[in-house]
Amino acid sequence: MRKFLAAGLFLISLTGHAASQSSTTRDSAIVAAVRFARGLQKTYWDSLYIPRHRVPQRAVILAHYRRGYGDSLAAAYTAYALEHAPEPVMVAPDTVWVLHATATEAYAAYATPRTLREIWDFPAYTTDFLQYARNHWFVIRSTRSAAKPVSF
Repeated sequence: MRKFLAAGLFLISLTGHAASQSSTTRDSAIVAAVRFARGLQKTYWDSLYIPRHRVPQRAVILAHYRRGYGDSLAAAYTAYALEHAPEPVMVAPDTVWVLHATATEAYAAYATPRTLREIWDFPAYTTDFLQYARNHWFVIRSTRSAAKPVSF
């Protein structure tokens, strides 16, 4: 009986470790997805934008933003890119906190980069809602607030 109990505790221990390891891996992927998505505007201006104000076709820009955003945000950022000069509306944050995550949804927050607070008077914090689809995390919507977000 003692061996059986010890084996059971060992399995519970392994299961708990595997679960925490997968959540750590998932959290790392969420953080990377937020930083990637928020860096897409810079990569657009650095690599897709053609000098002398020749903007690529809408489909090219949309495909670029769809790499990190859901349909609605990708369309909004595409419209912005087509209508405005290279003014920053997104900057990859230095630190991202995962507030809540499941296998398919997550909330992540970060201090709004100083550049955006100074240029656009954005509040101090941003929270992104992400969904997992097609083996990738996508930012679906964002909210900004003056108060630091807390975990769910």
